[in-house]
Amino acid sequence: MLDKNPKLRTVVCKVGQIESEFRYYNLECIAGEKDKYETIQIEDKVRFKVDVSKVYWCSKLSTERNRLIAKYLKDNQVLCDIMCGIGPLAVKSAVKVKGLKVVCNDLNPEGIKFAKENIKMNKIEKRVMPFNMDGRDFVKFHVDQSNVLDKEDPEIPKEFLKFDHCYMNLPMIAVEFLDAFKGLFVKANPEVWWKDPKDSKTLMLPMIHVNGFTTESDHDSAIKYFAHRIGKAMDFPEFSPKDIECFHNIRDVSGTSHMYCVSFRLPWSVAMHDDIYDNE
Repeated sequence: MLDKNPKLRTVVCKVGQIESEFRYYNLECIAGEKDKYETIQIEDKVRFKVDVSKVYWCSKLSTERNRLIAKYLKDNQVLCDIMCGIGPLAVKSAVKVKGLKVVCNDLNPEGIKFAKENIKMNKIEKRVMPFNMDGRDFVKFHVDQSNVLDKEDPEIPKEFLKFDHCYMNLPMIAVEFLDAFKGLFVKANPEVWWKDPKDSKTLMLPMIHVNGFTTESDHDSAIKYFAHRIGKAMDFPEFSPKDIECFHNIRDVSGTSHMYCVSFRLPWSVAMHDDIYDNE
């Protein structure tokens, strides 16, 4: 491979499955420069710096990123990317969609380090804000700015606060993170989230896009499986396939593992559920 591809300097193979909390692979260098896994990846003219030994990267998801950008993200909207990694969707969407603002987050400090570099490299510093927090803490912080866990975290400017879309790409467990949305908007700022600040019924709720795996190969069985998981996570058993706006097969990882993106509008009764505050 090195002989026939002069631009390559290192060849690695993956060892085992992803087991790290931060979703990167264990790698074995089988040719070339050892322990030098940093590179520049170009996707549709958008540049990403990545170290595949420290962060997750999957070029196979480029088609899915393009689908989300084309189908959902509009000029001057706001995207909340809860599990952004090095920023493949956050950065690419800000480059491709005029005036789109993005607030993105990842638990992996190395991921956010590279996300910051990618934001700067693509010259979108004024439209993308990165954070390094737990996903549940981050979405609560985003909606309720009084919930500041670390004084070093900057406040999110008002024009970034009302997100139109929330993206969650951690397919093993992202669905279970939906419990963070239960009662999330009880303390939301009416001036930001209400069409009429005096009427909570005018709450403008975001679209949720969550990725997940299933062993169900049949479409109808798969959508029922995800509807049940989503309803359980949000403590909203009424949630059903009819509440799902788009159910998209991203790719078949294997004959027994299928990756889907589930898109739905956050239910009002979940967003305004007040049991979460009963013990305060």
